[in-house]
Amino acid sequence: MLLDMTLWITFCEQLMIEYGNAMIKLVYSYVKDKQLAEDLTQEVLKSSL
Repeated sequence: MLLDMTLWITFCEQLMIEYGNAMIKLVYSYVKDKQLAEDLTQEVLKSSL
């Protein structure tokens, strides 16, 4: 189970590296506030852990 969680965290980190900016831009297109878009994106990724 610990290995599964480690792999999941690694996967989420890789997603953020590869798609983080695109995710933030997508969220920003809805909320029109850069800081809020960054916070929301981070919260979504944290909630997936």
